[in-house]
Amino acid sequence: EVTPAAPVLSVGSECIACWSEDSVWYNARVDCVGEGGEYQVTFTDYGNTALVTRERIVTNAEDIPAEQAEMIDECVKMTTVVTESPSPNPVLGNEVQVTANPATIKSSPWSAGDICVAC
Repeated sequence: EVTPAAPVLSVGSECIACWSEDSVWYNARVDCVGEGGEYQVTFTDYGNTALVTRERIVTNAEDIPAEQAEMIDECVKMTTVVTESPSPNPVLGNEVQVTANPATIKSSPWSAGDICVAC
């Protein structure tokens, strides 16, 4: 059986990486690609950086090993959910609840400064 090759990661690639200090998977961005199979990443939700091997980097949350599913940061667990429901508040009208994971969304209709209601 042929195993598909892992996606190529380059500087600027958005990914999910496992931080060695707590073995938790976090949203990250590749800052530097090393020759020895290591990648310098910035954990984008927290700002810290680390050297991570390719085996500890995935491009989709679904690719995190099942046995490590409990070790995923809450920011990574979020998925895109858009629901509309009548609001009891006449000022708000219909609420739209949106949660998004930047590692899995290619584009968004939302822009900086957009007004929204979140809970």
